[in-house]
Amino acid sequence: MMEKRKQWKGFTDFQLKWLALVLMVFDHIHYFFEFTGKVPEWFSMLGRVSAPLFLFCLLEGFAHTRNRKKYFLRIYAIAVGMGALQYVFLSFVRRPDGFVPQNQMLATFSILLVILQGIEWCRQRQWLKGLCAVLLPLLWPVLGMGLIYQVPASTPVVLILHYTVLPMHTAIMDGGTYFILEGLLLYGLRKNRAL
Repeated sequence: MMEKRKQWKGFTDFQLKWLALVLMVFDHIHYFFEFTGKVPEWFSMLGRVSAPLFLFCLLEGFAHTRNRKKYFLRIYAIAVGMGALQYVFLSFVRRPDGFVPQNQMLATFSILLVILQGIEWCRQRQWLKGLCAVLLPLLWPVLGMGLIYQVPASTPVVLILHYTVLPMHTAIMDGGTYFILEGLLLYGLRKNRAL
């Protein structure tokens, strides 16, 4: 008599998000308390897995959500709030050792979602809307830095925009340009899964 083997189906999206959340907490504990010398390095090593897991879940969410606008707005609203809080820390609150948290992963995700929607609009032959959604987020850092260079007094305005409503992918410490490129690659290959 042959014993039936139960085939493992893998993690659900919900389980992946919880795993990423737990790993992110380990990473943040190391990030914020490394200066004490009491938090082991492996906290951060485990935590590095969380961002790619969240990226995968974001791409699956974008591909399968019923309402992409609501999906984007939820992530964008949290990104703006976190960015504003980060700007306050950067400008007014610092630890004695000068540490300031640099965390704009959701801003990276917001930029990526705009670009992905632009790609989808281009596929639907809505060229103007699509090309604007793809190119403007990619060009904003050039425009913002050009403005700072030409008009140095604009620096505080550009920085407030960056940390809140118009993040510049080139200035994001965690995530940023390479993470956006990784997300575009993963999204482009999502239908070519081997399993």
